[in-house]
Amino acid sequence: MDLPTYAFQRERFWLESVGGGDAGGLGQLVVEHPVLGAAVVLPDSGGVVLTGRLSVEGMPWLADHDVLGSVLLPGAAFVELAVRAADEVGCGVVEELTLQAPLVLPERGGVALQVAVGGPDGGGRRSVRVHSRRESAALDAPWVLHADGVLGVSAGAAPEADLSAWPPPGAATVRTDDSYALLQKQGYAYGPVFRGLKAVWRRGDDVFAEVELPEAAHGDAERFGLHPALLDATMHALGVGEDVTGDEPTELPFSWTDVSLHAAGARALRVRLSPQGVNGLSLTLADQDGAPVATIGGLTFRPVSVEQLSASRTQGALHEVVWRPLTGAGAGAGVVWSGWDEFVGGGVVSGPVVCEVDASGVSAVGGVVSGVRSVVGGVLGVVQEWLGDGRGEGWPLVVVTRGAVGVGGDVGVDVCQAPVWGLVRAAQAENPGRFVLVDADPGVEGVDAAVLGVVLGSGEPEVALRGGEVLVPRLVEVPTQPQPLPEPEPGSGVGVGVGGGVVLVTGGTGGLGGLVARHLVVERGVRRLVLTSRRGLEAPGAGALVDELVGLGAEVVVEVCDVSDRGAVVGLVERWGGDLVGVVHAAGAGDNGLIGSMDAGRLDRVLGAKADGAWYLHEATRSCGLEFFVLFSSAGGSVLAAGQANYAAANVFLDALAVQRRSEGLPATSLAYGLWDVATGLTEALDEDVRLMAARGLPALDPADALRLFDAGLRSGHAALVPLAVDVPTLRTKADALPALLRDMALAESRSVVRNRTKGSDPAALIERLTALTTEDRDRALLDLVRSHAAAVLGHSGADAIAAERGFLDIGFDSLTALELRNRLNAVTGCRLAPTLIFDYPSAAELAAHLRRTLFGDDTPLDDLSAATADELFDILDGEAGASS
Repeated sequence: MDLPTYAFQRERFWLESVGGGDAGGLGQLVVEHPVLGAAVVLPDSGGVVLTGRLSVEGMPWLADHDVLGSVLLPGAAFVELAVRAADEVGCGVVEELTLQAPLVLPERGGVALQVAVGGPDGGGRRSVRVHSRRESAALDAPWVLHADGVLGVSAGAAPEADLSAWPPPGAATVRTDDSYALLQKQGYAYGPVFRGLKAVWRRGDDVFAEVELPEAAHGDAERFGLHPALLDATMHALGVGEDVTGDEPTELPFSWTDVSLHAAGARALRVRLSPQGVNGLSLTLADQDGAPVATIGGLTFRPVSVEQLSASRTQGALHEVVWRPLTGAGAGAGVVWSGWDEFVGGGVVSGPVVCEVDASGVSAVGGVVSGVRSVVGGVLGVVQEWLGDGRGEGWPLVVVTRGAVGVGGDVGVDVCQAPVWGLVRAAQAENPGRFVLVDADPGVEGVDAAVLGVVLGSGEPEVALRGGEVLVPRLVEVPTQPQPLPEPEPGSGVGVGVGGGVVLVTGGTGGLGGLVARHLVVERGVRRLVLTSRRGLEAPGAGALVDELVGLGAEVVVEVCDVSDRGAVVGLVERWGGDLVGVVHAAGAGDNGLIGSMDAGRLDRVLGAKADGAWYLHEATRSCGLEFFVLFSSAGGSVLAAGQANYAAANVFLDALAVQRRSEGLPATSLAYGLWDVATGLTEALDEDVRLMAARGLPALDPADALRLFDAGLRSGHAALVPLAVDVPTLRTKADALPALLRDMALAESRSVVRNRTKGSDPAALIERLTALTTEDRDRALLDLVRSHAAAVLGHSGADAIAAERGFLDIGFDSLTALELRNRLNAVTGCRLAPTLIFDYPSAAELAAHLRRTLFGDDTPLDDLSAATADELFDILDGEAGASS
């Protein structure tokens, strides 16, 4: 196919008639290309931006380009994109293109791509840059620059390829039958589409090769100027026939110069690779008849490491909580505030109730461990009393702490009060609109009523008051930009595995601990490990784990240690403290349940392993000169708190401890992970749990990616981070029910919205619509209402997925999804439905009938169960459903 027919004439007409030469015009064109779908002329500069999308699902052949365990967009694809961009603006050559960072493709979802071409200079030359960003990223997330270069004017007539005589005269045949096995030893695990090398010859310093696409890729070849897999295969001839040990560096194309495409749509090529300069090559490409296809004046390579690719794989999944000034909030007009003592005294509640947490001196009396229990247990009692008393219905309880959260800088926090935030976040998630968290300025007595009015008027569920300013928390991405190719960093900056130091991993024989131990040995080069658990080598799988780690070259000791026992932790550190260089606290315990079912015993069980263990390790290792101190926290303390108030409290304690240690000049990193897609120990996740979280915009983390985020978190230098996969497009569809921390990420609208009374928009409109229906149509409408909300909770696309007579337990509901359904129906109907809703009315048909009776009257009133009874029933419910909360 001749190039002018392929592209240039059409683009020239478009540029001249629509965009070219008209600084005020805006030209747009659908681009016929497998990756790039549209182009637009920039009105001021005359530049052009081409946009497109990449995904493994959409282009399965991309998965065949596996380098060091990551699926990469090949360097040849960047060159092809630059050539296509050159066609759009009438340029005939890519004068230079330098690859700045690899583009690692996600296993699921897509990547947005931009190829930006600058306006022409005096000689017609233009800049070109290629950026990408994951589709799941927030709109304000940074774009990654992968390649930049210069496009030049037409290269003129195609040069003589001199490849018409074939095989090349005077060249020696090189054996190729083991070429891809040898390439795999060097880190290139190419799949079928990229295994295009068919024959190789050598003549002096020149290498000749014959490459061909498999038949399955022929259709794509006609849509590309030059199929990236075909161009990539030309480079596979390098090193064929030479001795390969497997120790050779893995290299990627780095810099291309003087690239010209003379003919498009090739399925097979004849190639000559000639040395150029010290480390460069030039390439001549011809078709099967020897006619010119492309010339590449220069190509150089640079080594790439696993660490560089890991940074790309985890892009967009590492976050931190930042505090921003509250804007656009109005005051809560006419609000009458009352204190907790007045509420307990039996007074009438006519507005929000404020409960200030009293933590004065608690740590001085019995130490931090006792202080945490005293403060959190007291607030638990307050929360349960508030939920169990109907006087507060319709108003929030404002829980006020002091210095419990870090809002930036090197300021420490009150670790005894911090867990209150985790516990109350769980109560908020389970009971929308019933609680507000306020962290008052430690240096100011009392809380101004006017400020509280502003907080209430803002609709924000959590704020911090500092220096007269109201701050709100938001989860934001911590950039993990890919490391550039020119200067790889062997060993990474993690500070793990230096010398013969010992790394201690608590919970080290469990699911997460075992994964971390393997990672430390295999990826970080740690050679001495101490793994602890309450059962030591008697723990399931402990012996096999030790054997595996020893086989990998590590010295491993398993110690029996209950980290909730201070004496045991002190003894452990005394035995190893002289050699200790790092601590990873992965021990934990779970005892999930709704807030009404929590008690001192359930708090104690979860706080013991996580919070107590962390505090004892903190105290015992102060003088050890550690290089790192890592705390495995959970996003359950921030955005996934429902049903795990005790666990949320314990994890927020870990985050606060990390902040406090940093303020004291000690190393600390708390990693509040989201769900892992693995069935081990505390992270055990059923397929249904993973599916539900993905449907809510929070997909599970692949374990390998989670461990890469472990490294990225340590490199970041931050005290508290949230490694959490976030699918922003899906999250935006849940804007009405987003945790406050995720609002900016999904760009949820913060201004007030006029509630027009239209079909189904509010309870009054719903009642009005239902009242006008016949009895039969009303019943059908209520059934559709229940089925649609049940489907939304379970992540189904429509109400048809919910059978009217089938039990809620049978279709996957548990206590948390039941609570979400209750909250949804409360919001849309204006009812106060019991938390045991699906237990009492176990199918969509029965629940719809209950709604009809509630909304339109019935001779048989229904009992409203107490919160305590509800939680007892939910414990039974979870057992029957067989699902983790």
